[in-house]
Amino acid sequence: MARGWNPDYLAAQAELEAGQEKIIQGRSLLLPKAELSLYARQNKPIFSGRENSSVYDNQITINQPLFDIRKWIGYQKGQLASQLAQTEFDLSQQSLLFQIIEAYFDILLAKDMLAATVASKHAYAHQRDQAIRAFELGNATQIDVSEAQASYDTAAAKEISDQNTLELKQQHLSRLTGLESNKINQIQSVKDPLLLSFYTPQRSLQEWQGIAATHSPRLKGMMLSLGIATQNVTEKRGEHWPVISFTAAYTHPRREELNHHQPTIGIGVTLPLFSGGGLQSSVREAISKEEVTRQQLLSAKQHTEEEVRKAFLGVSYGEVLIRARQTMVNSAKYKVESTRRGSELGLRTRLDLLLAEQAYYDALSSFSLAKYQYLLAYAQLTRLTGTLDEALLADINQLLKP
Repeated sequence: MARGWNPDYLAAQAELEAGQEKIIQGRSLLLPKAELSLYARQNKPIFSGRENSSVYDNQITINQPLFDIRKWIGYQKGQLASQLAQTEFDLSQQSLLFQIIEAYFDILLAKDMLAATVASKHAYAHQRDQAIRAFELGNATQIDVSEAQASYDTAAAKEISDQNTLELKQQHLSRLTGLESNKINQIQSVKDPLLLSFYTPQRSLQEWQGIAATHSPRLKGMMLSLGIATQNVTEKRGEHWPVISFTAAYTHPRREELNHHQPTIGIGVTLPLFSGGGLQSSVREAISKEEVTRQQLLSAKQHTEEEVRKAFLGVSYGEVLIRARQTMVNSAKYKVESTRRGSELGLRTRLDLLLAEQAYYDALSSFSLAKYQYLLAYAQLTRLTGTLDEALLADINQLLKP
């Protein structure tokens, strides 16, 4: 649905179609050119006693380049430009997929955060009501009531903020995909993100970096741009070289006093002699621009390696972090239950229970954040290495709760 809706994707598709035309344009430089010329003029002698005469000429000219380094380079640049357009389109496709995955996980995280906040608000409301009843019976102080009320008010304010965040995330996904808000509300949560490792091959950091070096659309595009810049240098140097072309013409003059055909055929050679230093300057300019592109490619390689390492560590440590956060949730839940029993026996205060419950809901939020950061790190890793496709979306769909 996003491909038929997203304007960025549609623009990239149009750019691809435009880029494919570079092949035809480059090939046309090597093919013959045919032209038809029509001339009509009136001769009016001034000093002679001859009468005015009309001349009508029809001419067909065919020109075929035999040796022109600039046109040959133009043909090769057309091939590279077409490949660059395809590479940039692939990059746009993967960028759109990643944006959708990121927006999807943002909604899931916002839902989990909102659910934890709502649950905490209900728990704090129950604690507040109990504190009020205990205060009325003389078993609690005003401080207990105020602390419970403060926790409830904090949760209520956070609920409003979380609800607003969820709506903004839903609107963002709607802009990307064109989905209506009621369909976005049907998004399910994730079962266990660590199951993703069963669907995806395990590779080392060096393997991922190697894949990125050969398959990253960004790096492939930069290498094609360097190839075009190198061809530009050759093209500018070729302006010093001679141009050889074959020309054939057929002229059909139609005069009042003459009517005969004039076919001509020949080979022309053009050799530049002096251009005021402009050709040498254009060569130096092209060389400098080639060096700029080469350094940009080197910088892109270093940046990609760094980003791949960051995403790889996000996946590797993400697995450990998820398990640690899950343990933290279980421990925080057990602490709430223990503190509640201790509060009933008079061994713990109401403030201890409030703090334990707050720690539990914070642990739930941290666990949700770790889950989606892990999944997003893997999606980022595949995007950087040029392997992000709909197959990954299918793997993620296997993790969704029915």
